[in-house]
Amino acid sequence: MKACLRIILAIICIFSAMCAQAKMSIRSMYDGSQIIELAEIRQLTTLDDGIVEGAEFSPDGKSIAYASAIISRSASTDDFDAQARIVAVPSTGGRPTVLLNTALSANGVIPPNKDVIIPGGLAQFVWSPDSRSIALIVGLCRDTVDNQWQAILMVNRNGSRRGLIDLPKGTYIMGRLAWSPNGRKIAILVQNPSRDPKEKPARNIILYDTISNVPLIQIDTPSNIIELEKFTDDGKGLICLMHQDKKGPARVEVSLSGEPMKLLEEKLSPDRLSPDGAFKLIENKPGITIEQISPRKEISLLRKPDSHFIDWSPDSKMISFWKDMEIKDDSESRKDGLPALWIGLTQEGKYNHMYVTSLDSYPQVKWSCDGSILAYISQDHLYTARLTARPADMTDKRDLGIPLSEDEMKMTLLSNSKQIGTSMQMYAADNDGRLPDAATFEDDLTPYSRNNDIFRSPNGGADLYEYFPQGNLNSITNPAETVLLTMDAGYGWQVDLYADGHAKSVPKN
Repeated sequence: MKACLRIILAIICIFSAMCAQAKMSIRSMYDGSQIIELAEIRQLTTLDDGIVEGAEFSPDGKSIAYASAIISRSASTDDFDAQARIVAVPSTGGRPTVLLNTALSANGVIPPNKDVIIPGGLAQFVWSPDSRSIALIVGLCRDTVDNQWQAILMVNRNGSRRGLIDLPKGTYIMGRLAWSPNGRKIAILVQNPSRDPKEKPARNIILYDTISNVPLIQIDTPSNIIELEKFTDDGKGLICLMHQDKKGPARVEVSLSGEPMKLLEEKLSPDRLSPDGAFKLIENKPGITIEQISPRKEISLLRKPDSHFIDWSPDSKMISFWKDMEIKDDSESRKDGLPALWIGLTQEGKYNHMYVTSLDSYPQVKWSCDGSILAYISQDHLYTARLTARPADMTDKRDLGIPLSEDEMKMTLLSNSKQIGTSMQMYAADNDGRLPDAATFEDDLTPYSRNNDIFRSPNGGADLYEYFPQGNLNSITNPAETVLLTMDAGYGWQVDLYADGHAKSVPKN
């Protein structure tokens, strides 16, 4: 019976010690008020979905659109057939919706008298502001892929076609397209062929109605307008990039009502600014260092040189980065490196970054608009990593060095007292009922508690206990009323440990 009791006490003591010594997970970080941790990693595509090439979150974060290619060998020949697809899938996982599926043979032959839509690449499509539709730049082909011209295809998130804007042959769309804030218009920057080879091709901004698919406005623009970024917030203008020979690119606003073009930024900063403009990445420094713009302050986020910046989160509070992770066999004679995806906070701190997952290639990461989900590709599949936030618990606070509240301190001392009581009973069982001596109290109990922190204050490391030696445990006539040890954290109460192993909080005398 005594042996069974000793085993039970040992299990309780070891488990309590393990819980007390647990550290913050490498998949969590602390932002000063809460713990941010990895909730789950979810695989959204399978082998049947083909090779995924990229991903874009919808503005509401509920869907992810991606481009994929499915390659198969022809049954009758050695040729390969391909399917180019644009697919939308719920960001939490679920049934995908194919928005565009184009089948092409290896030699590019297209059935006679049939127009085929070829997606122009993931970089050339944009979600509508209400997240209900996608507009993408496509190629229309007839008879052969060489006979191709551009168009804009609009597809609803449920897979139904919303509209097709057919552009004149020879017209080339430069960069991305842009939706108006109300989703009623689409703007594109186009380059038209020049009849005179000595002249630069003309460039225009064209606005299309997304209901009727007809052009509304055509604006002649200088030939040095190189990219259309977005509509202004009020929908009355377009933000564009303009090339300057010696000064570099500038940002301008093109009015839709015919007003003169407005210069917004004469010289764009080459630095990698955060989305809110509050930080910029400092290049050519080991690790990852950013600069706070106002007030100016340099912040060293990661000091080791194996950390490589990827991108900012939409709210500028986090970054994504990668590190090389070494893998090796048991003999350490064979080694290799894999890139690992991490995220970090834009503030200094011991726990300001966390590990997400290892990858098979250098990562390209997309954030959801609220920064709660990351999408990435590994082994040609699309994955998401979802983050959650919660208040720091007592274990977190001990790891972070954050003082406990009075209630948390009371709970901790009650737990620690019970662990000390269990250790004392185990010691007494091994020593014919004799209790530890006062002079060697901690040393006597260490083999049983396996955690000396239970004798110390969680807020500073000082000893909190006072021990009252009682000689032999078996000689105590009223163990439920006999105090062996008190723990005092400086409040109006103390925790008493009794000879029968129970502990309770009592007012100080």
